[in-house]
Amino acid sequence: MSKYCPVCESEFEDEILICRKDKVALKKEKPLSNSLIFIDIFAVPTDIEAKKIIFYLQENGIKALENSLSISQLPVFTDMDYVVSVEKSQVEEAIKLIKKAQKEHIISKSGDFITLT
Repeated sequence: MSKYCPVCESEFEDEILICRKDKVALKKEKPLSNSLIFIDIFAVPTDIEAKKIIFYLQENGIKALENSLSISQLPVFTDMDYVVSVEKSQVEEAIKLIKKAQKEHIISKSGDFITLT
């Protein structure tokens, strides 16, 4: 029997409990949608900062992924190398959470928003 990551929807063997990429618990049920649309919303200079933001968003119920700017949906010219992407229906909430986390010094202010929302 397989297990699935609720974030990236990857399939894993049954004995694996955590998605190696997203660091979230796997589910037995297959995700209903393979067509989730993720929108690039925030660019940061380091992989560590991107992972920190993604973890924070996921703790708050936001589906988030990390991308390299080389595969970003937007043509961005910046010194930021990593992009945080969130599920399309959660963009506004994710932006609010990131701003709140910056204000409360949970995450650094080193990133830039890259979406028009």
